[in-house]
Amino acid sequence: MSRLSPSPCDDVQLPSCAVNFRDFGRLESRHGGWIRPRRLYRSGHMAALDAEDVRRLQALDFHLIADLRYAEEQAQQPSPWPATFADRVLSHDEARNGVAPHMLLLQQPGCDADEVRQHYRQLYGELPFDPAYRALFASVVRRMADVDGRVLVHCSAGKDRTGVLVALILELLGAAPEAVMADYLRTAADPQLMTLGAPVLRPLLAEQDPERADELISALLGVEETYLDSALRAIERQCGSVEFYLEEAGVTADVRQRLQARYIAR
Repeated sequence: MSRLSPSPCDDVQLPSCAVNFRDFGRLESRHGGWIRPRRLYRSGHMAALDAEDVRRLQALDFHLIADLRYAEEQAQQPSPWPATFADRVLSHDEARNGVAPHMLLLQQPGCDADEVRQHYRQLYGELPFDPAYRALFASVVRRMADVDGRVLVHCSAGKDRTGVLVALILELLGAAPEAVMADYLRTAADPQLMTLGAPVLRPLLAEQDPERADELISALLGVEETYLDSALRAIERQCGSVEFYLEEAGVTADVRQRLQARYIAR
């Protein structure tokens, strides 16, 4: 059973209304020690923050921001970063008309909740090998190895693309598989995801029976163990391990060592 670091985290003020925002450190590492708290964060989009939450967010002074969204998503839900943060944001500019995974599923005609879950399992299995995302994941890890400050990984909902990359990072840092999965599944308890996500999705399901629409929204915004398993099993099947998967994309042993030195407190 993986344990949490005893290090306190209550001296950091986090945005209270951000979607799926949390620290994903504080986990025990098999390399010895603990993954540092207050250094690694994950989130959904930040376009709906009030002025106080924007102040808190900017006060965290992230030195690296991995924005995993497509350019169209970024334009529709812009992040509140000051201009001085421009060189801190790492993203891709491919597939400019791409949409978030949970929105993509709405394009499937007659989709029900079970089909949503099936689509998610397929999507997770394919995502690590999408050329744009594989390159971006590797770029984020390489940059992390040379960053002294805080890191934020986010997408639109902070659960699918973010969930896969965070799992890869935690694996490199030596978190136990059950701890990686537990962090991923914490998304299911995030109140802001449903509060902010449901009003966006409901108009798109206006022709559905209300009960059926509720089931679809829960499925679209949900996470299940089988989803992340699909991604990790695909990586293991095709590459043997997360390390080899990322090494093929340019994350060398030296990068992994520097990453561990920065983010593991021994």
